[in-house]
Amino acid sequence: MTSRNNYLTQLKFFVTFLIFLLLGLLTGCNGMLLSERQKVVRASHDAVCNEKDFKAMRPFLSKSSLPILDLSTSIANIGQIFLGGALSDRIAVECHSAGQSFVDEIKVTDERYIVRTKNSGSAEVVETVVILENGIWKISILGL
Repeated sequence: MTSRNNYLTQLKFFVTFLIFLLLGLLTGCNGMLLSERQKVVRASHDAVCNEKDFKAMRPFLSKSSLPILDLSTSIANIGQIFLGGALSDRIAVECHSAGQSFVDEIKVTDERYIVRTKNSGSAEVVETVVILENGIWKISILGL
């Protein structure tokens, strides 16, 4: 009987360990479960949040998107001069209050996908076009 109790105790311990291990893999390591396209969207989001600057997304953008990024950041800088308030402050607030989760991704072609995300606390779904450029997934601002 003692041997049976030891066996049941060890079995309970093993099952508990296995449950925590699986939960850890599913929640703590969700980056491992992302597609290559989702990883680009996540890396771009994280870079902007870490640097508090939209220019930080430059390495993740397609070549055709770079002039648009440059123009947008120039306009934003001019806006700060006239309207006051730092853009970096606004980015910090948005990044702090909004966690990004992936809804799904839609295959348009083998080289073009739409990655859909949602920010916590918002029902709005954000669609990001990701294209394959020279073998690397890049975000396309205008979808070109």
